[in-house]
Amino acid sequence: MRARTPEVIEQRLDALLSAVLAQMKLVVITLGEGDDAQVIFETLNSKGEPLLAMDLVRNNIFHRAEKQTTATDELYKELWDPFDAPWWREDAPNARPRRPRIDHFLAHVLAAESGASIAMRELYAEYRAFAVPKGRPRFPNVEDELKVLQRHSPIYETLEGRKDENPTMAWLGRKLAMWQVTTAYPIALQIAAAGLPDDEQDRIARLVYSYIVRRAVCDLTNKNLNKLFQAVSQKFFEDGPSYDNLRDFFVTRSGESSRFPGDEEFRRGILQNPVYQLAPGDRNKDILWELELTSRSKFAEKVARPGGLWTEHVLPV
Repeated sequence: MRARTPEVIEQRLDALLSAVLAQMKLVVITLGEGDDAQVIFETLNSKGEPLLAMDLVRNNIFHRAEKQTTATDELYKELWDPFDAPWWREDAPNARPRRPRIDHFLAHVLAAESGASIAMRELYAEYRAFAVPKGRPRFPNVEDELKVLQRHSPIYETLEGRKDENPTMAWLGRKLAMWQVTTAYPIALQIAAAGLPDDEQDRIARLVYSYIVRRAVCDLTNKNLNKLFQAVSQKFFEDGPSYDNLRDFFVTRSGESSRFPGDEEFRRGILQNPVYQLAPGDRNKDILWELELTSRSKFAEKVARPGGLWTEHVLPV
């Protein structure tokens, strides 16, 4: 073995220095508040198109299915294939942050099934923690896991106006879209999944709607609705969804950021507040239509709300 001369060592050091200074490239990725580090990491390593959180969930689910020696082709066709429709990859029109419906659907399902607050920017990690908490699978097999998503998907599609599986949820979905309060979706999923009687579902849905409208008309902030409805979802998860549980929940809320305005306060808001500004556009027409329906007697003819209505003037009392 030849001894390395000082000239050889110097040449090699020069080559190493040249490689470090001229050839090596360092890439720094700074994540924004809404970025999911796990999603970005797996996207960079996929060497393909950017992946949705639900893509990563799918890969994770079927990777575990293969380990369970499950017939993955049949499982995919029966329980996952509907989620590959283009509709699911379109941005959810009334939800924030701007993400495809499939990601918002997953977040709502996780919230409904756990009662927990779900971080959209960590959605893939949230799902893994839900499906395999502390390394122990929540479900006996992957098929049962997928059936949870399948059970909730028709109601989510109904809330979004794609299906009409449940008349009450279709009505609530239209109201929530008009008022842009999709943070109440987990509650709707819980109500529908509980198999409550139709009249009980209707009472709960109308109480949720009443809360949103009353706070707007009474000029109370709506900035905390996401936290409020997450707390309702947690109560429903722990005690079960029911009208009485929701009513009891609202009774305990006394602060300005979350209280339920009473009838007298709502009456004053309608008569004195600038509803034109507090509930602009279709929202004030929605309020007036609901007041119209409430004022009718049981003998009045039932008609659907006509299209093309506009509010000309709201006269002071």
